[in-house]
Amino acid sequence: MVRKLKRWCLGIFAVVLGVAAYFTIEMVGVNSEFTSVSHANVKHDLFEESDRVYIGKDLEWTGSDLPLIKEINVMTNGGKELNPINSQIRVNMFIDETQQINTLFGELNTDEQKLVNQLKPVKDYQLQENDFKLVLEVQLLDPAYQYHLDSLVIHYEIDGKQYKQDLPLKNFIFR
Repeated sequence: MVRKLKRWCLGIFAVVLGVAAYFTIEMVGVNSEFTSVSHANVKHDLFEESDRVYIGKDLEWTGSDLPLIKEINVMTNGGKELNPINSQIRVNMFIDETQQINTLFGELNTDEQKLVNQLKPVKDYQLQENDFKLVLEVQLLDPAYQYHLDSLVIHYEIDGKQYKQDLPLKNFIFR
């Protein structure tokens, strides 16, 4: 009888420990997030000198498990995703593993072109470090464009679970 009681207590203890471990792991995932470490913006006039501008934005992942970035979408003030074939502005996003691009525009020299050529697409990108640089390649197709971009939505995965997070884009292009 004492032996059965010990097994029963040991079984209960194992279940409680397992449940506690599960919720601890879940809470670590919930508390992890992307944070903006730098403010990325350019003056509208810069697009008069160059048809495309590369803008680096420093981001940090606060969690211990590095996520797989599935995709990043640009959202407008109206809450809609920016159409990739928008007639006024196009935005493509990349990861700069060298973390060297802040702003590039105009005729790129050899070193700058090498940095651009090394950019990685954000789709299905496995983060390698907590600190990373997101680069937005922006083409302003309409000089009369009125800024209407509101945020980035990052879709990511950790341990097979899907998450998403909004990051604001304040004064991204200003006059």
